[in-house]
Amino acid sequence: AEAVLGRAGSLAVDGLLAFTQVGFCCVYVVFLAEQVAYWLPPSIPWQAVVLGWYPVLVLLSWIRTLQVLSYVSLLATIVTSFSLLVIYGAAFAFMAENIFDAPDTSSTGAVETPFDFDSDGDLDTVGDWTWGVRWTTLSISFGIAVYSYEAIGIVLPIETSYQHPNRYEKVLVACLGASTVNYVLFGSVCYLAWGIAVEGDILENLGEFAEGRGLWEILMVTVQLFLVFCIAGSYPLQLFVFTDILEHWLLSTGRLGETHLYAKQNAIRALIVAATCLVAVAVPSFSLLMAIIGSLGSASLQFIFPALFMLLIAWSTLPWPSRLLYSFYILLGSAGGAFGFVQAMVEVVGLYFDAVATPGEM
Repeated sequence: AEAVLGRAGSLAVDGLLAFTQVGFCCVYVVFLAEQVAYWLPPSIPWQAVVLGWYPVLVLLSWIRTLQVLSYVSLLATIVTSFSLLVIYGAAFAFMAENIFDAPDTSSTGAVETPFDFDSDGDLDTVGDWTWGVRWTTLSISFGIAVYSYEAIGIVLPIETSYQHPNRYEKVLVACLGASTVNYVLFGSVCYLAWGIAVEGDILENLGEFAEGRGLWEILMVTVQLFLVFCIAGSYPLQLFVFTDILEHWLLSTGRLGETHLYAKQNAIRALIVAATCLVAVAVPSFSLLMAIIGSLGSASLQFIFPALFMLLIAWSTLPWPSRLLYSFYILLGSAGGAFGFVQAMVEVVGLYFDAVATPGEM
């Protein structure tokens, strides 16, 4: 970045990396608090639930090596795979119930389907099952989709600590390919199952489906526990990039001094964790916070800056289709990020207005 855009470019990229990594941690805090709040009485305020996670996350933030976190990451992959299978199973079971057990409610004697329209052109429903598009929040999906590739910020740190760097590219491509297939398949199946009623946190849909069904309730609790473990274990991994950048800057400028460095670093990490908890208190929505982070930070790091660097470095040697493609990436990242951020903020403001109208909701 510095070689192409100078010091300003380097600061911009580092700043966006720091913003996105801390933002991911903020989203993690919201998720963890939501899972605990699910089992607590509604009278317990959201702020207290978030505060309960603070000491746990502080201790996790004091982990300093990726080697330690790699074991947690491996276990997290295993339990996440199990959780995905449970959610897939619930989605297919829910679809089967709504398709094959749907009541005969139409005047012609035919069973309605999600594609049936009423006289006003609106989609009819089969039970709680409706397909359609919420156009008012469509732009938010861009930020959420871009956010889903949250590991973009730790690609280089992992490569530098890789025992065989020459093999890293193949591993990276394979992981990104598998993740993309999983994202598309998972999103499609959940949408086919719950339609526009699908929640930002799919565990809410799973909980509603599992209620009153013995085995499914056990699986629901198991999935919650597994995912809480995964997210809590991944928190320090996402924080690693930001703490690495910040501590390197503080050490290089001599701002930390030369004594009690370990204690000072721990104190800094505790303050960073406190900041992520404050953001989680301010924006208590899993999906909206993802959209904000994705629209502002991830879109720039994944679309705008890489394409801009390629155009600036190799403009004279690039064929015109490549120039158009990279230009399209910049336009997509800029427009999608801007619209996604604005719409997400509108929804956040709406949450506060709703909270004022119905005290106790936030």
